[in-house]
Formats: sequence, structure tokens, C-alpha cells
Amino acid sequence: MNKAIEDVLAERKRQVEEEGWSPSHDDEHDEGEMADAAAAYALAERFPKRIVLGAIFPGSWVQSWFKPTTYRRNLVKAAALLIAEIERLDRKEAYKTAVISDDDLIELLGAEDEDVDYYLSRERIQVCAGEWVRRAKNEWVFEENEDE
Repeated sequence: MNKAIEDVLAERKRQVEEEGWSPSHDDEHDEGEMADAAAAYALAERFPKRIVLGAIFPGSWVQSWFKPTTYRRNLVKAAALLIAEIERLDRKEAYKTAVISDDDLIELLGAEDEDVDYYLSRERIQVCAGEWVRRAKNEWVFEENEDE
């Protein structure tokens, strides 16, 4: 493996282990914030910091988190953030296609005993805003609600 890839993977590992940006934490940033932060680092060499912070770096993030250094180091940070964003998208997609059992569905819904038969008789159930499961043989498959 070449040094650039090793450095990006080491930075991603550092982000998780030292900064605490775990996959579950990353999943909370579902509006492109990690991609925006990556763009900020990638452009930090070309634009004044105030412009990058005001126009590119995620407005919901603490500005002191943005710590540009050398051009190469900034690109390594940017690439690691893009990996984090791609991993988040992949987890989201895997969740959408996850298959769960009747028992897992009932637990997910927090259904009372008297409601179990009702839920299990359905072909499609909304589990939360914009997320549905549909019956597929003896299991349930997550899907996006195309009606919303």
C-alpha cells in the first residue's frame, strides 16, 4: 500500500480512536456535514480561513474543530472525512435492506402483547417517520416510504 493511502487510513483510525468520531456518532451527521468538512479541508490552502468557515465548514459544528495545517495534511484529513461519509452512506443503505424477524419487529415497535397479532397480520408497517418494513415471506425488510 502506498504512503498516501496508509496516511488516510491512519487518520480515519485517529478520528475514531482519539476524537471519538465512531460510526454511531457519524450516523448522526446525515446532512452532508462530513463531506462539507472534507471540502473545507481540501480548500483550506486556497481560501482564507474565515471564508472556509463561513461558507463551507458545517455551520452546526464547532469552528474550533477546524484545524488546517499543511496542504498535504489537510488533504489527508479531507480524504478520511470522505471515507467516513461513504461508510455512513453504506451503513444507511445496509440498514434499509436489513431483514428482521417477527420477534425483532415487535421489540423495535415496542408493541404491547395485545397489539402483536395486529402487527403480525399486516403486510407493511411504519416503524418511524419515513421508514417502513414490509413482509417478505417470514421476515420483515426495511424500505423507504416512497409516498413521502
